[in-house]
Amino acid sequence: MPDSSSPPDLLFLKGWFAAYVRSFFTAEQEKQKNFMLKIRHTARVCWHAQRIASSLGLGGQARRVAGAVALLHDVGRFEQMRRYNTFDDRRSVDHGLLARQILEESRCLDHLPAGQQQTVLQAVEQHNKLRVATGLGEDTARQLRILRDADKLDIFRIMVEECERPPEKRNRVVELGLEQDGGYSPLFVEALLAGQPADSRKAASAYDVRLMRLAWVYDLNHAYSLRHVLEKAYIQRIARHLPVDQIVCQAVSRVEAVLRQRLHAFGQEA
Repeated sequence: MPDSSSPPDLLFLKGWFAAYVRSFFTAEQEKQKNFMLKIRHTARVCWHAQRIASSLGLGGQARRVAGAVALLHDVGRFEQMRRYNTFDDRRSVDHGLLARQILEESRCLDHLPAGQQQTVLQAVEQHNKLRVATGLGEDTARQLRILRDADKLDIFRIMVEECERPPEKRNRVVELGLEQDGGYSPLFVEALLAGQPADSRKAASAYDVRLMRLAWVYDLNHAYSLRHVLEKAYIQRIARHLPVDQIVCQAVSRVEAVLRQRLHAFGQEA
């Protein structure tokens, strides 16, 4: 993953990341498929993070930190998959916390200034939380907002692509190994109608996961992110793979309306 156009500090981390993930490669096809899924996901999160940073007019140092945070945010996923054969934190380990532990033990951040090290560690640890910790410094909070948006945008892509595959070809790990059987839980529709994020720990079906991820629209922080969701029609594309009933349609309409309202608040036309 390293490239000669990267600043020296980020170039080092790209080399470390590439060597780290190669150490997990295996002849077990399912695990290897999921390792490659996370490698591709990381590359796309880096891509989105840099574009969000550019849209905010951030300078070179802040953009490098955004790149480092995006690159390292999911290092815990590889050990999680190797140990537990799942990406479901409920059945294994908090992958954000595990990622921080791996980064600290590897000392791969030692070449960064102490303040940047803490920003990276805190953002990586907090990126997957339903509600982030309070009291974070301004720089860390900004980097965390960039990362959480970039991460969500690519997970939207992955989920939509999987939903649009024939059922027999889907990678079930994307929806926490859950099936569509049993319908959806009312609490996820209620969260959408209330304009609130939903807790993935309570998901009992693939429909719940799809509804929970629709609620991510309420937690996006930047005009770039809202615009990307609109342009890729992620809301409508996920909605095609939900039960068709009045309450679900109302919830989807609520998400669409909030997306357009928030874009308008940023001074952009929907």
